[in-house]
Amino acid sequence: MYAIERYLRELKSDVRNKGRPEGSMAEGYLAKECLAFCGRYLNRSNSPSDNNVVDPSISNPLFPNIGRPIRGKGRNRKKKDYGFMMDHITRAQVHQYVLFNCDSEEVERYIE
Repeated sequence: MYAIERYLRELKSDVRNKGRPEGSMAEGYLAKECLAFCGRYLNRSNSPSDNNVVDPSISNPLFPNIGRPIRGKGRNRKKKDYGFMMDHITRAQVHQYVLFNCDSEEVERYIE
């Protein structure tokens, strides 16, 4: 089987809406590209094929490991665990707080 035939078969497997196969193929391709980009960027995360333990002492200077998540500890079987939804005013306040209180070169370039 030629390489182009394998690639087309892979694209055809992404089709979910038989009425509009081009859009489904483009959406599947975009999803795979996004996952590939995130996989390259988040190279220290655990994956099924590479199930290593991440050293918690190593942290990203832009995203320090302090505090706790807003959502809580996880899903509870007894009741549904709904996440915290921010309105646009709270989001703007959080964005401003992060910009003014983060000591990172990337944020400094963004402010300028």
